[in-house]
This record gives sequence, structure tokens and C-alpha cells, in this order.
Amino acid sequence: MSNIDYIAFIKFGKKEHLEELQHGLIYMKESQYFKDLEYKTRMRGKGDRYDSSKVQRNVPVWINGKRVPNPDYMSFSSYEDSKTPIFCCTCLKENDFLYDYSKKCYVLKDDLFDETTLKQDFGEHFLIIAYPEEFLGRINFYCQLQNIAFRFKEVIYVDYDRKDNYWIKYYTNNLSHFFIKDNWFSRQKEFRFLLANIFTDDDKDFTTITILKGFDDITRIEPVEKLNTIKFYRK
Repeated sequence: MSNIDYIAFIKFGKKEHLEELQHGLIYMKESQYFKDLEYKTRMRGKGDRYDSSKVQRNVPVWINGKRVPNPDYMSFSSYEDSKTPIFCCTCLKENDFLYDYSKKCYVLKDDLFDETTLKQDFGEHFLIIAYPEEFLGRINFYCQLQNIAFRFKEVIYVDYDRKDNYWIKYYTNNLSHFFIKDNWFSRQKEFRFLLANIFTDDDKDFTTITILKGFDDITRIEPVEKLNTIKFYRK
């Protein structure tokens, strides 16, 4: 897993939930949850009606042999897609930082996050995962032992306002659509992983896995107000 090229992952949420994650309990919501959340809250950003769906525009539609006006958007997903468990976090890369000559280190850009929105949408604390490759490696090791298909990727952001469907070129396999979202969400800088052959129970919208080693040694929890204290040093 040496192709991981991130400075850190960040997970926002309630402190008690982040502590559980720190100790190895990974709580994963099914993709349908994120779709429903936008309708329930009427707040774009907390959810996404097109999450984990293949989206097309200007799709010709015929009813009883007659063409009808094109729907503005059409989205497609299977029942298995809707029950696929997903874990989401924010990924920080080198271009999210500026070099501070007085501190002789790289510091997070000031305008990267809106603290008020983060608190409102996700919670008042964040877990910083200082070693993303190690974090994913421990999960991958667990999944291999359990014969679970573990897939992870940084989200690709596209412009659904365009009508030429150019994003279809990114639908390269049966999981690609899980990692494509509209540009509107790009400030979330999302990285996600999923369990491709595990589905949530019919009566639940989540599943959990437990990494016995946990992540205490590669993470720490801070209040959202301390986001601007994140820094790293180049060896």
C-alpha cells in the first residue's frame, strides 16, 4: 500500500464517537443513508441525493412509443449499492498547506474549512489520523483475514451542471460511482473506503468492524477550533 500520498486524514464528529474510532471501532453507514439524509434534513452537504449513483443528464425517454421531455437528471443504483457500507473522512495533501518560514514548518491554509459549518454538520471535534497508510493498512489486514473486499479511493469531483455527461468516462468498473460526487461537495476533500462484498442488514443502515490494535498510537482528538494548529515538517 505504498501508493498512499496524503499528509493526514481527518474525521469530524462527536468526541465520544471519535474515541470509539480511536480505539478501533469503525462505524460505517450504508450509502442509502447519505441519500436519505439530504431529503430528511433538506440540507445539501449533510447528505447527497446522488451518493453512490450513476448520474446522467439529457437521457431520452419514451413512454408508449412516444418521446417525452427529458428529465433534468437521472440516477441509477442497485439495491446492493444502497446497502454497501461506507466510511468517509477528509484527506489533506501537501497543496493544502503553506510553508511558514518563522515556524519552519508547513501549516494548514486559513481558508480551507468553515468551522461554523463543520460544527453544525458534523460535530465539535475532529480526529486527526497522522499516518494514513498505516491506518488503511491495519484495516486492509483485518479485511484480508475476514475475506472482505476492501476498496478505498479519494473522491473525484465533477460538474453535474454540465449536460454532456463527461463524467461517464470515470465509470470504469462496478464500484467507480461510489467515488464520484458533484463539485459542490469539493470543499469536503473526501476520502472514502467501502466493503464491496459486505452489506448492511435489512433492518439497519450501518455496520461496524473492529480493529483490535486500534489507532491510539497514530491519532489524536482535538476541538474544531484547533484545526489551524495542524502542521507538518519536511524531513
